[in-house]
Amino acid sequence: MEIAPAVNGRSVQGGAHGRPRGSMPGWWVVLRRAALGLAGHGWPVIRGTYFDGVSWRGRPDAVGLCPVDEDWATAPAASSTQIGQWWDTAPYSVLLGCGRGVDCIELPGLAASRPTVAALLRAGLSPPVMLTPEGRLALFVRTPESGSAPFLVSASVRSAGAWVAAPPTGEASGHRAGDAGRRYRWAPGCSPGELSRRPDWVLPELAAVAEVITATVSTFTWNDP
Repeated sequence: MEIAPAVNGRSVQGGAHGRPRGSMPGWWVVLRRAALGLAGHGWPVIRGTYFDGVSWRGRPDAVGLCPVDEDWATAPAASSTQIGQWWDTAPYSVLLGCGRGVDCIELPGLAASRPTVAALLRAGLSPPVMLTPEGRLALFVRTPESGSAPFLVSASVRSAGAWVAAPPTGEASGHRAGDAGRRYRWAPGCSPGELSRRPDWVLPELAAVAEVITATVSTFTWNDP
């Protein structure tokens, strides 16, 4: 088992490279930049296991995509400095810990999701929209200040205790960010970075987005592609 030097008191297990930043492959740089970009928006970035072409790395028991740190749900939010040090060490997948300012709503198949996105825009709500490798849409929303996440028959809400992958992480079969394989990606014009350039943009509240989803689903039948 490989053990990398400790980073801010927490050891990095498995696949420690420690490359100088200038010698990182382009896909590694993209992962690091994405993690730092999300952290810059105050999003709860956590590091995930990654596939090196042969096996999953990042923790000794890794068999797929998952958080590297077992205490990810309770540990203090990582600073930009810590995140930079993590991704200097290894090309971790980019994950988000839900329930810490940001939650995620995963909608059914792409075709059925379009009316919901259109309804959200008409309501003046512009959540960041992610396309998953399975052909679904995921909307990012603000975690409620109090109370539990609403139950939605037509969608899956991920909040406290759950994590989600974020672009440009590859799917669970192990594609790297630079590979041609399927990966998580932002819908055009719908990344946090693009949306935040709007002077009046704020991350929509979970309750407001859930209300639009509930109203929209009653007007048509959901059919996954």
